[in-house]
Amino acid sequence: MKLTTLLVVVALFQVKGNTYSQNTKIDLNLEDVSVYDVLNEIESKTAFKFFVDTKEVDLERKVTVKVKRVTVKKILERVFSGTNIGYKVLDKQIALKPIEGKDQKTDQGSGLEKNNETQQPTISGTVLDETGMSLPGASVVEKGTTNGTQTDFDGNFTLELTSSEAVLVVSYIGFSTKEIPISGQTTLSITLEESAAGLDEVVVVGYGTQKKVNVIGSISQVSSKDIENRPVTQASQAITGQMPGVTVIQRTGRPGQSGGDIRVRGVGSFGATPNALVLIDGIAGTLNDINPDDIASISVLKDASSAAIYGARSANGVILITTKSGSNKKFSISYNSYIGVNEATELPDFVNSWEYAEMYNIASGSNSFSAEDIERYRAQNDLDNYPNTRFLEDLFSENGIQTSHTLTVNGGDERNKYYVSAGFMDQQGIVPKNSFNRYNFRMNLNNKLGEKFELNTRFFGALEERKEPQATANKGGGFLDQLVQNAVRYPATFLGRDSQGNYGIGPESGGTPVAWLDSQSYLNNPTTRVGVNLKLDWKPNDDLIFSAIGGYNFTLDEQRSYLASQRLNEEVFLGQSYLNQYSNKTIFKTMQFTGEYTKEFGSHDFSLLAGYS
Repeated sequence: MKLTTLLVVVALFQVKGNTYSQNTKIDLNLEDVSVYDVLNEIESKTAFKFFVDTKEVDLERKVTVKVKRVTVKKILERVFSGTNIGYKVLDKQIALKPIEGKDQKTDQGSGLEKNNETQQPTISGTVLDETGMSLPGASVVEKGTTNGTQTDFDGNFTLELTSSEAVLVVSYIGFSTKEIPISGQTTLSITLEESAAGLDEVVVVGYGTQKKVNVIGSISQVSSKDIENRPVTQASQAITGQMPGVTVIQRTGRPGQSGGDIRVRGVGSFGATPNALVLIDGIAGTLNDINPDDIASISVLKDASSAAIYGARSANGVILITTKSGSNKKFSISYNSYIGVNEATELPDFVNSWEYAEMYNIASGSNSFSAEDIERYRAQNDLDNYPNTRFLEDLFSENGIQTSHTLTVNGGDERNKYYVSAGFMDQQGIVPKNSFNRYNFRMNLNNKLGEKFELNTRFFGALEERKEPQATANKGGGFLDQLVQNAVRYPATFLGRDSQGNYGIGPESGGTPVAWLDSQSYLNNPTTRVGVNLKLDWKPNDDLIFSAIGGYNFTLDEQRSYLASQRLNEEVFLGQSYLNQYSNKTIFKTMQFTGEYTKEFGSHDFSLLAGYS
């Protein structure tokens, strides 16, 4: 436990009761210990966290606290009785601070916090444009926090602040963001200036691009800058929390399977899957087929008007991925790498073997475990016969190292551009024998053929391999259903592995997760992906363009699963070993033809698109 020191002290005095603080009762038996030790003990027995200014609260003062089934509030009243220290409970956080105007010698017997509500500063105002027109729906946020609001129909807002010295960040689409220091003010009139830069931004839409100012549908876009510093293995993880209305559901953290399911404004109705349609450079694919470092932008078409051109396939939304292209600058080379560690954030805290034995006797109304057995479990000096096996901790025992390396080369001139990348990613799981690695290659070429033709070529390939441990043959294999589920439900009274290297038989006479992990069972899932996309543009004049797109994608997915015989000792083996193997080859070919006419008439734009796929 570490007490959190507040560098900026906020006056917090009133205790606001909540369900957790009222219902949580604990036992303490502490004699002549420091206040620090008391707070440490409370944190270890509850979900409360203390925030303390160590310059104002004496944590070395000695106290004695002996209570049973008492709320944390009552304990704090006793500990700080006769002092000028007050406290405030906010959810599961408790802040301690001296109460202004309270003498340490007064209120000797109460020790209660001061019952004065701390008045939070409130700011109100109006947001206008340069002509004095109100801006309804403008965002007003206290800088550095999630505390914010929006202006009403008349451009008015009211916001309760955490500090009278706060800074407001005011933003509105098409206008420059503005920061306003409050400096004790209570009323503001804020004028925003129009920003042409945001409206001139080009976004990717169905079969082309448009300026944001001309887009009438609901579209969100993130660029490579928004995702380039995220240490993720798959692109679906990179857009988590990046776009409104786009939800990424990550169902597992297993290496190679940690890509999330993407929901755009909930769930649509077409097909068997609720996932959005994903197009990579105009060709159907999946977000997890691509190295995140190769992505230039990701656009999400969220409503019917913007996604309608893709027909029924767009019922669940459309995700358009554009990969990076070469530049007309000099040759350049770049290298991007990261390394990190994956570990379980928190595991369930199961009872020990002797506690389980006692509880089992009570629950079953029997004496299945004798008093002598329970004492032997508690003594922990004969673990071969009276173990205390932590099956889940044995399973999630690794600190998985994750590393990625990407080398890119790009350059070119006005007529020919190139972008070449090669990458390697390795992810070790928090479970032994669980890993995923990927080698990927991409080459994007842009070539102008004369004055009216342009050829865009995309070559890409990836070699992936996923490895997982498996349960043994007598259990039918499996990772989640056997290893994880049984590690959760097997009590600590069952032996995992004894001092001679033999394994326990488990509650179902089929071994335990410890034995399955140590067995020769395995799952290997290598995948090979290769593809090429070609796009030829013909532009007879400035207003008209014809495009032909062709794509060829090849995927070979293989899986080998070996389920070994379960060894308990040198004489006992359960089940017959066997090997399962399959392969699946998928070839996807597509052709698309489009023609687009665009014309500007003064301040008006006219665009017509027709195509065949």
